[in-house]
Amino acid sequence: MLTATMPRLPKRRVALLLGLTALSLLWYLGCAPTTYRESGAVQSDVDDVQYLSAYGEWNDVPPFGAVWMPDVIPDWEPFYYGHWVWTDDGWAWVSYEPYGWLVYHYGYWDYQPGFGWFWVPDDIWSPAQVQWYTFGDYAAWAPLPPPNVFWPAPWEPYEINVWIVVDADKFANENIGRYRIVEPLRRDIIKRQPIFNRPPDVSRVETLSKRTVPVVRIRKQPMDIRHRATPAPPEQVQPTEPKLKKMVLPDVQQRKVKKHAPQVEREVLVPKKAEPAEPQQQPDKKPEVERKKRTREE
Repeated sequence: MLTATMPRLPKRRVALLLGLTALSLLWYLGCAPTTYRESGAVQSDVDDVQYLSAYGEWNDVPPFGAVWMPDVIPDWEPFYYGHWVWTDDGWAWVSYEPYGWLVYHYGYWDYQPGFGWFWVPDDIWSPAQVQWYTFGDYAAWAPLPPPNVFWPAPWEPYEINVWIVVDADKFANENIGRYRIVEPLRRDIIKRQPIFNRPPDVSRVETLSKRTVPVVRIRKQPMDIRHRATPAPPEQVQPTEPKLKKMVLPDVQQRKVKKHAPQVEREVLVPKKAEPAEPQQQPDKKPEVERKKRTREE
């Protein structure tokens, strides 16, 4: 009986093949387009349905389950209408949208062609749920996608531009979205400059902008947005600490938000269409007319 044997590869060749395989895997993880998770939906105890329903719609998107889509203009994108502040927790996003305290500090954002941007709930607070790129004199950020979902790098081709790229000297400006650079990158520039997956260094921003970036002291205020359809009597309700927390800004920052928020709400948010009211039935005036007619005859 003949026995087939596999030829043995030299150890150096085996090591080379393993190395190339590892490099290919790393390249794929860094540059692969968005893919959806194979595991279950992100679990959340956040009771945000009633609150966010005033600003958008909830839909079921596998495998995430219930996700929220804001009612906004067609070219809207998250982390655009606002500005950055330097805090004890690092760079924090200050939103000009009424729901920004929730959807930019909790959960994840994803994009699906034909469906648009949607928010996946979670209950862990962050100063800004974003991914970062810093290279040369540029700073770039994109909404943090759900686990096992990947964005391509800012210079990689993709169906939409999920990254907001600005000159680092303008990074601390108000209404930062208006300073976005649409096509800032070329491959020859990228090759000559180091690339970091981290936010811009505050001292670097100060050097390039030639101004001091102040430290903004923030606090987190518990927010109870729970909704009970049939409230129980007060003596039967067990007090519980709200799980959500809102970033509270000092007065200077609150005035900046109030300056920009009305324009955003007027030009970006799409108001919900009120349900048409049922036509009111006009009272029958015929008996009154007949009564008056009889009165004249009398």
